[in-house]
Amino acid sequence: MPAVSIDPMSANPMKFSVIVPTYCDAEQLELCLKALEHQTLASQNYEVIVVNNNVNDNLEPLIARFSKAILVVEPKPGSYSARNAGLDIASGEIIAFTDADCIPESDWLEKGGARLVATPNCGLVAGNIRLFYRNPDAPNPCELYEQLFAFPQKRFLEQDHYGATANVFTYRTVIDDVGRFDSELKSGGDLHWGQKVYAAGYAMVYAPEVCINHPARSSIQELHKKLRRVVKGHCNLIHETSTLPNDGVYTPWRFYGGLVGDLLFPFRSVPMIVTDARLESFSQRLIVIGMSIFMRYLKAFERIAQTFASLRVSV
Repeated sequence: MPAVSIDPMSANPMKFSVIVPTYCDAEQLELCLKALEHQTLASQNYEVIVVNNNVNDNLEPLIARFSKAILVVEPKPGSYSARNAGLDIASGEIIAFTDADCIPESDWLEKGGARLVATPNCGLVAGNIRLFYRNPDAPNPCELYEQLFAFPQKRFLEQDHYGATANVFTYRTVIDDVGRFDSELKSGGDLHWGQKVYAAGYAMVYAPEVCINHPARSSIQELHKKLRRVVKGHCNLIHETSTLPNDGVYTPWRFYGGLVGDLLFPFRSVPMIVTDARLESFSQRLIVIGMSIFMRYLKAFERIAQTFASLRVSV
């Protein structure tokens, strides 16, 4: 890849396109756009493409308040369909992905672009997704659990070769090379796409200094909704035809091995919970241990439910 620069004083500074899918989340989107409006990167060097995935939600008055924002409407449901729609009009050489409920740090674009450019043959930069509580002085059990388990971005990159699209940077040329997101997937599309980048031989890097802030889910209902979506996405990936190693992105062995592990070894996260410095007291550690055991059994239930649902569809 040729030498490039994000320095606005260079002859041809690279342009960024930020793609933000949204669905019925105008309140959070407003906070996201405020943060994107005031980046340390030179204003003329980036655009913000908001992709509305709900045709009945009128976002035009909100978008009109932000000079950097461009509105696109994508009627096909799914965040990966929305991201692909954003790519249709993106004009930047660097593509940055985040979500409507994320609040980027003011130097997010500058640091993300710098890490991308500084990494030879880079295909993907996965940034830090930092969780915050509604009430910082009194996090509830669900929020404490989220803090430890929600977005292990470094592990995603090192073990599974992808980054959660709440905080990912790449080049447009990489997308043109490996292809876009699978618009049929409702979850797991970032895993699927990231492994295509990895299989194509591009470098990947985790960048803790490239930071966005994400609200911790604060109820069992929210956690269960996400868990169901993720498990269904993994189940779909088992059947995803692919030229990637191991005949697929997410293998049946991993899916059903995880089911057995959740049922037989629900305590396996205890050592990590006990030693994690983000928990401030013994009582918080006990709370998260209890939550983790509950969530493992809930995940096992969802794996079983999705297996039977897949069998019914195939019959």
